Amino acid sequence: MFPVVRVLIFLLLAAAIVCFGLYLVTRQPRYFRIGAVIVKWTVIAGLVFFGVLIVERLVEGRGPAAADAPGAPAVPASGASS
Repeated sequence: MFPVVRVLIFLLLAAAIVCFGLYLVTRQPRYFRIGAVIVKWTVIAGLVFFGVLIVERLVEGRGPAAADAPGAPAVPASGASS
């Protein structure tokens, strides 16, 4: 799923760059508006995607506090010799 999302985001950003380039060449404001809308919705979709990942991680218990959870394997301190 992650490679598909990455390719989709890359294609959307490439389309926005093409629209901004067309605006620079033709000076037609519609290309700038289209590019801005593509960037806006790409950023919104990216924030939603990463929000879902964060919530998923918190629900599954793999967040930063997971090492402190009961039953978590003990990690020896670095530099400690036995």
